[in-house]
Amino acid sequence: MAELLDLEGLTKETIEEHISGLDDAQLVWLWNDTCDHLQWEDRVYAMDEENLENYLPDDKIDLIRLLHTSNFNFNDNYFAFRGDGNLESFSQLRSGANSPIYQNGVQEVVDYVYETECDVGDTQYGEIESEVEDKISEAVEEWLRKQDFDDLLELSVKYGVIEEDDVEGFDRTFIDDLRTSLGDYARENFDDVIEAHVFRE
Repeated sequence: MAELLDLEGLTKETIEEHISGLDDAQLVWLWNDTCDHLQWEDRVYAMDEENLENYLPDDKIDLIRLLHTSNFNFNDNYFAFRGDGNLESFSQLRSGANSPIYQNGVQEVVDYVYETECDVGDTQYGEIESEVEDKISEAVEEWLRKQDFDDLLELSVKYGVIEEDDVEGFDRTFIDDLRTSLGDYARENFDDVIEAHVFRE
């Protein structure tokens, strides 16, 4: 049997599409927000003077010890403290063994956005929801295009779009009207129609 619509999966897929379009600064901000929410210690910092002064030890001996036990290069673009207290530096956020974002994947960020309904960069969460609704509407239209006249007539009766007693008054010239009426009903009655038909293969 074909799968029913996974609305959560469709929403998370749309969130991930937006995350993939973030610039590096936006991705770091969202990642760090996720870390704060999950109480992780894997926040990412840009390799700049302000962050180095704020997060590296002031004591020279402590600094030497930390750098000695860490995989750290001042020429990299970013650094992060790992769970063992050591530093790791890296230049690529979305690839490379040292990037906590790459190691954990974006799924944790996707789940965080989905759970908290926070914005993704410049995109408000409401816009993401609207995109999901548009995808569903497109699926409804595609489903209706595949139905012939008899199918449309049967579905219209099943869902009360038309009365069974009125069936004889419809012929194939009404096919577009049936598609329109069923589409409107499907969007307003998600559980009844979309779950049952539209996202079945």
